[in-house]
Amino acid sequence: VWIDRQFIMEDELFCVHVTDELLYFGGCSGKIYIFEGNNYKIFDTGIPSDLKFIAPIAGTDCILTGSLESGVYTYNLKTQELLELTFPFAGSVFEVLTDESGRIFLFSDDASLSIFSTSQWDMIPYYNPDTQTVWNPENTVHAALVSSRGQIWFSGSSRGLERSHMHDEN
Repeated sequence: VWIDRQFIMEDELFCVHVTDELLYFGGCSGKIYIFEGNNYKIFDTGIPSDLKFIAPIAGTDCILTGSLESGVYTYNLKTQELLELTFPFAGSVFEVLTDESGRIFLFSDDASLSIFSTSQWDMIPYYNPDTQTVWNPENTVHAALVSSRGQIWFSGSSRGLERSHMHDEN
């Protein structure tokens, strides 16, 4: 890592999430790096693998992070509490998608699409079994995108291209 042509550290960083003021990086052996301008903090989460996805949870002091190898976690930056969440059906790698209201989606290529529920404080499949008969948590999702209008677009092997708009967690 270099800041303003000054060498800061050699640590490997695997993922990044950018906000208006901060940069969040997932690093080796469960470390989170948060940069604000030229200043940075390092948090050792205790997660037993390199962090491959990362996203701040809007309105909280918590980060959603983890990897395919170790699982999905929330980490509280203030209390340093680590909580393991339900592991979504996964393919080869996770990707984080965030909409304009701060909702976090976890997408796994060739696997599934999940949403982080702030009311349940867990990962839940992005489908409603009461209204959807073809989609299920194990459907192969090939691509996902959150649009600027808050719609989530996804395509998969059984249903082609789908679009939905979130009103609540259901």
